[in-house]
Amino acid sequence: MKESEKKRIFTILSSNIELEILSTLPIIKDDGDADFIIPLAKLLLLDISDELKRNIRQIFLELKDNTAVAPIMNIIQNKTFGDENAFFRSLCWGLKLDFTDYFNTFIDLFISSPFEPAFDYFTTIEIMLQDYLDKISIESSNKAIDKIKGKISSIDASKKDLTVELIHLLQHHIKQLKSNEQ
Repeated sequence: MKESEKKRIFTILSSNIELEILSTLPIIKDDGDADFIIPLAKLLLLDISDELKRNIRQIFLELKDNTAVAPIMNIIQNKTFGDENAFFRSLCWGLKLDFTDYFNTFIDLFISSPFEPAFDYFTTIEIMLQDYLDKISIESSNKAIDKIKGKISSIDASKKDLTVELIHLLQHHIKQLKSNEQ
């Protein structure tokens, strides 16, 4: 997409004119440029029609390019997205994108979050360990286990079982990697 077209779309997205925004969504969807993720996410925070929200969410649900990972991570770590945060957390485990560069961030988010978001982070970590076996090293897994064990006394009681399960998943991951080395 030409830079002039991109600027025009950014202007439309910031205009808050729903019909114009709706008419640009197919262009954004076809182009797939990750630069539009944050502005689209910010629209979800506004008082907009259900139709516009549904269409924006559909674009997110169809993301296929790993360039979308960084802006999604920016959103889930940003408290201003409030109620929409749950939707974006679900994208982390629902999309077939590679979030492994953020493995340590997901461990930290799991530790510091209440049960519901922690469950989303747990699910994302579980998928990483299954689908991207070789991208999470033994060293990273061991560090994650040590970090979790170091914080276990401060972890909310409602997610103690989930925490133990996460440690088991990481230990299993390490065993798999070691058996693959032989």
